[in-house]
Amino acid sequence: MKGIFKRILRAAILWSGLGLAWVVLDRGNEKGVLEERLEWRDFFQDYIRPSLPLAEQFDFPLRPPDGEDSYLQVGYQEKESLGEWWALGKKGAVSEEPVYSIGDGWVTVAEDFQASWKQVVIVAHRLSSGYPDTAEVLYANLQSMSVKAGDFVKRGQKIGTIESSDDADASRLYLEVREEVGLGLGPGESSDVVGWTQPSRFIRERRNSLR
Repeated sequence: MKGIFKRILRAAILWSGLGLAWVVLDRGNEKGVLEERLEWRDFFQDYIRPSLPLAEQFDFPLRPPDGEDSYLQVGYQEKESLGEWWALGKKGAVSEEPVYSIGDGWVTVAEDFQASWKQVVIVAHRLSSGYPDTAEVLYANLQSMSVKAGDFVKRGQKIGTIESSDDADASRLYLEVREEVGLGLGPGESSDVVGWTQPSRFIRERRNSLR
């Protein structure tokens, strides 16, 4: 039964990226099985969020905790970017540079989207304070993944790698932080920033206030 539940749960996770609804079965209805269609965000808030660990500290995704020798190549809202492109200096570079989860959370998506974003990992977090009380972090342009949908991850846990090479477009990480869970891949670029926030500021504020 556990294996069946995990497969159903992973299907729900995948559907969230496509904007589909989740079906909940109410077996207590005396007339039979009643299907109630819940949007993914409602399903997450009602059934997933309460079981998430509190994310009380955050670090940078490359060479944590401080992101040593990494730098912003493209900033938030530069060219209408909804995220940040993080690149690495050549000091101590390895062939596949590890990417780490910025905080404790739950992997909702881990898929290869090929040419558009390469391999993508999305992690949901339950925040310990402030509003909103959840966040979703998208890691894209990954060369490989070390996690799968449904995994719980800890702050500083390796979730994948980016390719380190002379090609600046290859050796960089794309990072988005969303203020709600279930936005899927998103457009990547937009002047409408409702639902998104600046990744580097999000991390700095939650490191400095908790340490």
